[in-house]
Amino acid sequence: MIIRRKAATGLVPKLVTAVIFAAILQLFAGEAMSLEPDWPASSFESAGINKADIVTFGARNQPASVDMPRHAPADLAFGIEPRASVIVVEIDGAVRAYPHQVVATHEVINDELGGVPIAVTYCRVCSASVVFDRRLDGAVTTFHLTGFLNNDNIVLYDSASERWWQQYDGTALNQKEMKDTLAEVGSKVMSFQRFKELHPNDGATVLLATEESKRPLAFGNAPVTPGGAGLPDGVDPLDRVVVIEDKAVPVSVLRDQEELQLGNLILQWQPGRNAAPDLFGKAQSDDVGDIMIYDAKRYGEEDVLLDQAYRIDLAHAFQRFVTGGTFELKGTIPDDPSRLDR
Repeated sequence: MIIRRKAATGLVPKLVTAVIFAAILQLFAGEAMSLEPDWPASSFESAGINKADIVTFGARNQPASVDMPRHAPADLAFGIEPRASVIVVEIDGAVRAYPHQVVATHEVINDELGGVPIAVTYCRVCSASVVFDRRLDGAVTTFHLTGFLNNDNIVLYDSASERWWQQYDGTALNQKEMKDTLAEVGSKVMSFQRFKELHPNDGATVLLATEESKRPLAFGNAPVTPGGAGLPDGVDPLDRVVVIEDKAVPVSVLRDQEELQLGNLILQWQPGRNAAPDLFGKAQSDDVGDIMIYDAKRYGEEDVLLDQAYRIDLAHAFQRFVTGGTFELKGTIPDDPSRLDR
């Protein structure tokens, strides 16, 4: 973010220093600020965005998105730990793993898979991995970072119109008619080892590391501390939850029970995946495990692994953005579950 100031002829140097320092404090303290000068193509006149909820998270386009990603066959992608967390996307038979280490470093990967232009995004404040279709208003665009958070979630913009988009749910933030929402592409989160086991001979590929992503990520420098208003007792804002549509199951609950029923689905937890790198570093080295989802009607009879999209987010984000969402704190243990060797 560039701080613009007029030349101050005759001002005492100490006063100039104080003014600059105060501006920097305001910039990084999440104070309300003027947005229009840096976003001339955007409109903030609608009720779609409350400037009081906007805090600075960095400079525009920083970190830079990856717009020319490199890929390799999954079985030839060396240097990725088996327990490393990856985002998995499958479109028309083409499947690709996006290591969280790379996506978290850049936060936006503009890519193409199965002939579909996609943006693979990740918010470290929410630990939310969301994939969007990059086709907007009949044309292909790219997505980048505005440098702001809205309601503790990163805000994206598209390069064609410079409209702002909420990363968690793809909602348009700054246009007069709040009807547009980005089309989400289903994805999953799993260990790299699990990904290779599920896709041994189908041409699966993996996003390769960038030079920036080879450096350790920083933790503990979040500009906000998400609150827990409205969360059920016993659920911390930074707890990880498995999100399927409008239901959220704390990973800790699923890990303790190993498997539980959620409607027509059976959720099963298995060890073997490190946590995705959120900004807080909570339980970063914990084995948060892999999640498998099965058809409840056929569970115990056949090994029917469903192609069910799901996310693993932090609880505060689910509570804030999923209208009418509910937390499943106990779940239902399947009757006489079959401990299949999967």
